[in-house]
Amino acid sequence: MMATEGSRTNLRFTADLLQRRTCKDWAAWQRQTAQKHHTPVPHPSLKTLP
Repeated sequence: MMATEGSRTNLRFTADLLQRRTCKDWAAWQRQTAQKHHTPVPHPSLKTLP
């Protein structure tokens, strides 16, 4: 993959798609993680991209 001027936009777009897919299973994942670590887990969408 060539590093072009539009690669930054593609990265952000890809990250957004991954985030949306992650949010689908977030509730189940949070319950699973909370049971393991007994701590609340922040929602993935609250993480900001650099």
